[in-house]
Amino acid sequence: MKVCSQCGTANNDSAKFCKGCGNNVESAQPVAQPVQPVSQAQPMAQPMQQQPVHMAQPMFANSQPAQQFASQPAQPQPTQPMQPAYQQPAQPMFVQQNPQMTHPTQPAQPMMQQAPAMQGAPHYTQPMNQINSEQMVDFFHWLLSAIKKPSQSYHVSSLYAVLVFVISALVSAIQTYSTVQSGANIFNSFTKVGTNLLSSMWERSISAPRVSVPISVFIAAFFAAMISVYMTFVVALIGAKMFGDPMSASQLHVQFAQKMVPIVTIQICAALLGILTLSTPSVFLQIFAGFLTLLLPFSFVSHAECTRKIDREWLWVIYVLVAAIILIIVFCVTMGIVTSAISSAIYGALLH
Repeated sequence: MKVCSQCGTANNDSAKFCKGCGNNVESAQPVAQPVQPVSQAQPMAQPMQQQPVHMAQPMFANSQPAQQFASQPAQPQPTQPMQPAYQQPAQPMFVQQNPQMTHPTQPAQPMMQQAPAMQGAPHYTQPMNQINSEQMVDFFHWLLSAIKKPSQSYHVSSLYAVLVFVISALVSAIQTYSTVQSGANIFNSFTKVGTNLLSSMWERSISAPRVSVPISVFIAAFFAAMISVYMTFVVALIGAKMFGDPMSASQLHVQFAQKMVPIVTIQICAALLGILTLSTPSVFLQIFAGFLTLLLPFSFVSHAECTRKIDREWLWVIYVLVAAIILIIVFCVTMGIVTSAISSAIYGALLH
């Protein structure tokens, strides 16, 4: 068909003049050839219009692009190779867009999973606030177990050993203070009787000096007891190191305190008897408890593991000599502290 360039009327291929306007259509024959590419270019324009639609729809709905994408690869097969050039980039873009839509949602799930963990974080801090109460309960359970079976080993905190040493020193200080107070009361009663006799003989009133025990005696007795208890522990530690025992200092600290629990029980009984004015049995129990405390280092060393090349008996003899010297020095120092505090208290009372 020949199309007239002026009126656009379609004429036969053999026509020379247009049947509509009479124009010569022979010159229009070269124009008829590019008409076919124009009609062929229309299918190429359709994918260009459809591709933006397919690329834009997955951003809003994930279900529709799946159907369009399934029907889209059927179109490039009968067409020219230029059409896949436009569609092939569209497929990776479509595939890449779906992970981009899914990837932001995947991190959102761990974020929801981490939220309970952060909300549960205070649950890990609540036991930290309850540690003190739990430790006190465990401490009393450990004391009961140590009283029943002091020879067994228990894995507890070193703080328990410190508490046992402090309790022992406090009880010893209370016992010392009550003993000194009893002695002061006896002294005051004797001086009162003596002054009454002198007053009746001389027929005039004589004031009797009254001795009171200050709190400084209790403080001095407490520090002296702490020094003596810890020095006995140091003596036991020296013996363990001399024999080469692999037990560490912290373990020995706990074991030493554990074996002191029965001794502390005896000290508490002595202090209660002293408060009840039963001074004689109270003093006896206090001396007995102190004697047992001095024997504790030798008890540990006798069961210590010897890893030295020197014979165990020679190490035992050397240790007994060293321990005796140290304990005698400690006894003299602690007794000097207590007696100086008592004498200063008595001297101050007599001056008044």
